[in-house]
Amino acid sequence: MLIEARVPTFADITVEELAALIAKRDALVGALGVANAERDLAAERLYAFQR
Repeated sequence: MLIEARVPTFADITVEELAALIAKRDALVGALGVANAERDLAAERLYAFQR
């Protein structure tokens, strides 16, 4: 049995799908920024507690 891998091209993505992907990317970038800020605040609290 032969299984072919197919890589989608830009022509396979509709404008709506692209807009949804961009929106999801933007949401993930925002969530990553929040997670990084929370990490930095937790590290500061830890360092203050260790003093």
